[in-house]
Amino acid sequence: DDQMRACAEGGGVIGVNGLNLFLGDLEKSRPETVARHIAHIADVTGPEHVGISLDFDPPIQHAEGGPAGSGIAQILEGNPQYWPPEAGYDRPIDFLSLNRLPEVCDELFRLGFKKPEVAGILGGNFRRVAEQVWK
Repeated sequence: DDQMRACAEGGGVIGVNGLNLFLGDLEKSRPETVARHIAHIADVTGPEHVGISLDFDPPIQHAEGGPAGSGIAQILEGNPQYWPPEAGYDRPIDFLSLNRLPEVCDELFRLGFKKPEVAGILGGNFRRVAEQVWK
């Protein structure tokens, strides 16, 4: 919480990603968990200092012509030196899909967020910082 406050004091934005290992979900990333993390950060810093930054997880076609799989999951599996089991990457890895953003928004509204706050969380807050920094 202290680090989040320090980030907010500098005008920054804390991004919440959709990786289950960072969210505390054991098997699957869930919109409710992402929304809960966003709500906690907003409680500590204000909603103008939180954003959603889901990792992009493009499908990759298997070489043998089988069905597409998770691109990031394949990268993780192929590079264990970057995500070693002894560092906590010993559970199934799941990313919240971008197509589940409407569910995250529904949960944020259920938690009491207003439309302008959700718009900020979906990108407006990051844009504000980018405009300030890249003038």
